[in-house]
Amino acid sequence: FFRVMTDKGDGVFVDFSDVDEEVVEEEVVQSGATSANAVPGSQGPLPPVVYEYVEKFKESYSQYRKQYLVGLAVLGIVVLVAIVAAFLFLGGDAGGSSDSYNAKQTSFVVGPITVPHDERYEGVIPNIPRPPGDIAIHRVDMSVVDKNNQTIPLYTIYNHHMLITNQKGYAVAAVGAESAGIPGVHLPLPYVVHAEEKDTWSLNAELLNLWGPASGADFDVYVLYEVTFSDFDSDTDINVGWGMVGEGSGHVDVSPSCENYEDKTCKFVYEENWSYEDATLVDVIGHLHIGAINITLDDLTRDQTIAVAVPVYDDENSYVVSMDTTFEQYEITQGTKLRVTSYYDAQFEYGGVMSLFQIWGTFDPFPVYSSQVSASESSESSSMTSSSYYSSSFDSISGFSAGEGISSGYESTVVDEEN
Repeated sequence: FFRVMTDKGDGVFVDFSDVDEEVVEEEVVQSGATSANAVPGSQGPLPPVVYEYVEKFKESYSQYRKQYLVGLAVLGIVVLVAIVAAFLFLGGDAGGSSDSYNAKQTSFVVGPITVPHDERYEGVIPNIPRPPGDIAIHRVDMSVVDKNNQTIPLYTIYNHHMLITNQKGYAVAAVGAESAGIPGVHLPLPYVVHAEEKDTWSLNAELLNLWGPASGADFDVYVLYEVTFSDFDSDTDINVGWGMVGEGSGHVDVSPSCENYEDKTCKFVYEENWSYEDATLVDVIGHLHIGAINITLDDLTRDQTIAVAVPVYDDENSYVVSMDTTFEQYEITQGTKLRVTSYYDAQFEYGGVMSLFQIWGTFDPFPVYSSQVSASESSESSSMTSSSYYSSSFDSISGFSAGEGISSGYESTVVDEEN
């Protein structure tokens, strides 16, 4: 019971003790729709427009359930086919260095090669090791190393050029001093260099002992080449050949007396016609010497630029260690008039410079040499003669055979690759 005093001063006292107790329950009012206050057919929490479409879809699905299921199955098949097609397209597309194929990689080492302290080494080593079988070559990386397979810097041994050729004299891989950043060959799919099972390989190299004059000592080096290859598939693989355009005689000098001299720069221009059949050019690589600024290959017949190459120098800006070439696959026809334009810095004088583009394409190549050296020939009798086609651009490649003391040993590691 409750007792309440309303006024103590005047003694008024009210007693509620006899009043029956009532329990008053607080009414809780909930906001929003409940089971008690929901209006039949209301849309619930969905916006009216969305709710209306949901209701129409439910009604349509109930009426045409079979058609919906068939349409859903067709849509699933279309999506699956699109995914598979995209996977095959991206996997088979070969842009630049992003080839995708099941391949093996094998490394070989040839040497020792003695580079004299007072002159250069120019020679050919026949019957060098190669991967066995009928193979498709995707890439070959080449470098000059010591007996521990450590790369020898250019300021010690300068790699003027190294080529691997088969018994027919056709190039398998070719590279110059830029080998530190450029492979001897690197082809996008489906293009390959086909090496038949019976093919034999030879290594031609010109190496300069820059350390020799200071030390008075000869230098023993080795050539390491890593071959990325797969089994040749005549249904999918497309064989390519190798050629050159430009000037490579080694008889051009850079000086203020050059024909096109301006602003301490020499400009060299060479024009020739494409002597091969119609072809697809799949890789074009610039080749320049110390002092070069850039080189451009233009199609004068169609007034188009095919390739532009800029040399990459080492940290001391002394040696060309790589080549940045801008090029996209190009269709060329026989007789096309080509122009090679190169620029050299003439603040210093340079001798025997070259201005070349190596080209890999779907044409039948000329042999790099008119004959190949057999393993039994001696250095006195095996001088290789340049073919008439390359007589002007390959004068610097003497092609003498390897002398005594050079062996073709190799170290081999096999790695399965997908890229």
